[in-house]
Amino acid sequence: MEIQTSTESAVDINKSRYAQYLQSEHWIQFREKVLEYWDGKCVLCYSDWDVNVHHRTYQRIGGELLTDVIVLCLECHEKHHDIIPNIDDNGDWYRHYIDRQILYLWDIAASSMATRTQPVSIARGIMFVNVTDSVVLQRLTFYKNEFIDRINLMSGKRVIRDITFRVGKVLRGDNNDQS
Repeated sequence: MEIQTSTESAVDINKSRYAQYLQSEHWIQFREKVLEYWDGKCVLCYSDWDVNVHHRTYQRIGGELLTDVIVLCLECHEKHHDIIPNIDDNGDWYRHYIDRQILYLWDIAASSMATRTQPVSIARGIMFVNVTDSVVLQRLTFYKNEFIDRINLMSGKRVIRDITFRVGKVLRGDNNDQS
């Protein structure tokens, strides 16, 4: 039995191996594939400045799937770590916190329509979103699956399975704009 005499902790060893992996030919090629898949743009803000490939999970290091990583710019990467804590906690206060954070993700996922919409609640995986009028409702319905995918991608977990749009009160933005 070999006894480890190094003072380097397991965490440091993992960080060291991970840093080495990020220099490997496999990672460089996979990273390029991911950047090409996402058009070299941040999945949250669509910026192409200072983007990196972010691991959503470390379970398949060296054999990652496209769904294991996303492209984030530096600013969104920092925000991502600030607003998406560990979703596995089951406390009531925590569930409320996560629901609010997921509602916040609506503004990012549907940024072009955010001023004409108001996410209201989440129940059993369904997000309810009020919209200003039937034209906006129709337009959003067309992109619903894309919004669901974006929100789930940003949260790192399948938290939304459907979105229900309804004409109702929208308490933000300039809703008198008819363009």
